[in-house]
Amino acid sequence: MAFPISAYYGASTTITATGLVSLANGSAFALPGVNNIVSLEGAMIVRVYFTITTGATPTANGTVLFYLLQGDSAVPTIYTDGAPTAGGSFTPVTAQLVDMIQVTSTANTIYKGSFVIRNPGPYWGIGVLNNSGFAFNSTNSTTNFQVLYVTESIST
Repeated sequence: MAFPISAYYGASTTITATGLVSLANGSAFALPGVNNIVSLEGAMIVRVYFTITTGATPTANGTVLFYLLQGDSAVPTIYTDGAPTAGGSFTPVTAQLVDMIQVTSTANTIYKGSFVIRNPGPYWGIGVLNNSGFAFNSTNSTTNFQVLYVTESIST
């Protein structure tokens, strides 16, 4: 007898993205991390949704890179590339690249997308590197900058 496999989706959870406002070209910012130990999610799939707005004069074919940052526990003693778990600047060296968008030269373009992370571990976060050729948009709003995630657990 076959057992059905069901997917269970968690509520949409916002990750504070204010650190992306006016992020300089060539700079990387670690968004505040997510503690899976407290939420008891366990093994899971995470879909991350984002809205990023470029600035006044981005370079055609410039990029915005998204990295997975991981920690070893709820209060990590090791966190990818020494990124601050509460959010802040970091330099991607060993972080896993999980997504990339290529931008146009059109000013203040809003890019929306998503990517999947499988089993992110006990503590995880997202790092964003602006290589668009110009600082990101300077208006702080969910229309310009938003990052959220939804968890999916599989059960039989």
